Amino acid sequence: MASYSNWIFGKVKRTIQKYLKQVPRKRPSGQTWKTFLRNHAAGVWACDFLQVTDLFFRPLFAFFIVELKSRKVIHVHVARSPTDVWVAQQLREATPYGQTPKYLIQDNDRKFGSNFVRVAATSGPGCPWLVYSLWLSLSCSS
Repeated sequence: MASYSNWIFGKVKRTIQKYLKQVPRKRPSGQTWKTFLRNHAAGVWACDFLQVTDLFFRPLFAFFIVELKSRKVIHVHVARSPTDVWVAQQLREATPYGQTPKYLIQDNDRKFGSNFVRVAATSGPGCPWLVYSLWLSLSCSS
């Protein structure tokens, strides 16, 4: 029985490979995510949470913002249970006097809610800077 199933799976695998070779791979138009980051690294910040535990094994969340080109930590703060309002306030504190990046990368966490997006869009002089979610960046080829 094992040899018969191996024979069937081998046939199926070869058939799939045969037809996949015939399908041309579609390349996305425009630049890739990797090229974008290389070209604009000086104006890109990334923010995320890091979960740590204290001495009594209670969870703490460290929110941090990093500049991609220099890998310099722009802002760090810790909270037990961060909310959207708290994260928006941290973004305000990290961008005093109009010191904002051109692009901000975030993941698709619920903590980055409507208040955070509003602060990100209204911070900075003149034109608002863009907020990109990580799930969008993963759909682009690297």
